[in-house]
Amino acid sequence: KSEKMARIVLLVKSNVRFKKREDLMSENFASIWIEVIGSHKKLIVGAFYREWASENSGKSVQDQQERLQTFLDQLARARQDDAHVITLGDMNLDKNKYEDDDYTLKSLVNSLQTTLACTGMTDLDLGNTYCATRLNNQGLPIQSALDHLYSSHPERLLSFGAENHSLSDHNPIEATVSFKKDKGKSFTKVARNFKKFNH
Repeated sequence: KSEKMARIVLLVKSNVRFKKREDLMSENFASIWIEVIGSHKKLIVGAFYREWASENSGKSVQDQQERLQTFLDQLARARQDDAHVITLGDMNLDKNKYEDDDYTLKSLVNSLQTTLACTGMTDLDLGNTYCATRLNNQGLPIQSALDHLYSSHPERLLSFGAENHSLSDHNPIEATVSFKKDKGKSFTKVARNFKKFNH
């Protein structure tokens, strides 16, 4: 509706049946959710991008906390169906600073970790996924662990990780999960996240 709003595109293979879970989405937070149809165990897949500021609110920690709460509520509702939930994207929270009590966004980290624990979600380790195009004062690369992957059943993932390349300052992250299609054949879905593309 506005050029200033973040947009997320989720690509699904043509032979995969799914329904969009609009009940899990809101204009207050950039996310998209689908439910895969035909899986022997319910599978819900989500992608997200946590903005520093939005069209309707600012960059203050309080503003960011309120927007993050929208996503956390979505996550909690997705888990109410006892589904296997996988969601990934750019959370713009540096996991390298989670134990730093002076981290400016510590309150957001606390809220996120509390919700993940209460909903049975695992925050999977992807390492550093962001590398700035500039160096710090010591001439070293500026790296952060901003892109996150959460899963309610990590044991069902065939693989997950981040791929190194220079397409963007964020590395794409991926997760592969096996599930049964309607005809009982195994199918593997790969979900990837690109923060942005360079043309």
